[in-house]
Amino acid sequence: IPLSTLKLKDDCYNVKFNETHITAKEKNQLAIATNLTGMFLGVVFGAIGDESKNDCTANIALSIVSDISTTIMGAANNSSLDDITLAALTTAKNAILAAYSSRACRTFAVKRGPIAVLLATKLIYLQTVIAAAGTAYSFVEVTPFIVSLIDPVELTEIIQLHHNKLIEACLKVEVDTTLKDSYMGGSVIYPSIVLSSQSQYAEWDKSGFGVNWEVPPGNGSVNLLKTNTSSDGKSTVGWTLPENISEATLYANLKDKEGDHIKGSPLKFNVKVDDSLSYYKNLSIGFWETTFANGPEGQVTTIDINELFADGTGKRVSTKYPTNTPPMDFYDHRGKDDDPYYFLEWYIEKSNGMYIYGCYDLRHGAHLRGRITPSLFIRHNAVVTHKKL
Repeated sequence: IPLSTLKLKDDCYNVKFNETHITAKEKNQLAIATNLTGMFLGVVFGAIGDESKNDCTANIALSIVSDISTTIMGAANNSSLDDITLAALTTAKNAILAAYSSRACRTFAVKRGPIAVLLATKLIYLQTVIAAAGTAYSFVEVTPFIVSLIDPVELTEIIQLHHNKLIEACLKVEVDTTLKDSYMGGSVIYPSIVLSSQSQYAEWDKSGFGVNWEVPPGNGSVNLLKTNTSSDGKSTVGWTLPENISEATLYANLKDKEGDHIKGSPLKFNVKVDDSLSYYKNLSIGFWETTFANGPEGQVTTIDINELFADGTGKRVSTKYPTNTPPMDFYDHRGKDDDPYYFLEWYIEKSNGMYIYGCYDLRHGAHLRGRITPSLFIRHNAVVTHKKL
């Protein structure tokens, strides 16, 4: 019965396989007769050059079902599968020739003698094939049907219908990767899922199952919203973690055609996110020396000492200027009326994959930027160096 006519929902079903039922027996008997008839008549039609006469196959197959079935069942109790198969071949050859003689197929225009020779030649060839293979099990055209007649099974298995595809198992989905508890914000990690089975009775195709990845707002991004499982049942995605929350979540969904989750779905991936900004801010807490060199010949003109706090604020605690007396000394201008204390607002920003320390200088009304390690850059024609003390 075509699945489409049953209108079944996607789910796991208990299915009974019963080869002892009379209908199953009759279908297997006809399959043996039809396949053997096709083998033998193929050589006849090939010889007479008219393959259109294959419409005879069905008529002759129906006429020889009884003879072949009787041969098989008569030999079932005391013969090997090889012997049973060879006996069925011989019976088929003789029954086809008898059917020809009785005009079961009236389109033959060849005398009985040449037909008999062709059928005998084909029989010898098929016997040779089985002997060369060493077992009749390789004779797949008929042996599965013979086995089902002489050793029928009756069993109940669980199968799954998923998007109109029958699967020889009842599915579930599991987490495949072992993620660390925490990652740095902005990192890309690769969570993975794998399909497995609650139960199965045969190997099944694990490829092509759709996985939908769901990222709640603010929890980063994925490189693909939908992936498919590979032949080993696995599927993965690239997940870029956010930088402004302490914990991030990602879901993997596998649903059937009705929109219901299969067992195990949705899978939840949850990791802690280390705040990169907080990390660098904590590293930067303390005193910094900022040197401005913008004299006529690149001389140092000002040295500031800034104290930076963990809450994102800070203040200047000292400003030193050079004296006019060589060797050049610096005097601390701290607290003078013309150079009052000023406060800083500082920040961390990401540039080219690196985090940069910066502060907003209220005195100059400008951003003073420098890496955690000392670096040089130009501001108002000055070379500025930041150094952590």
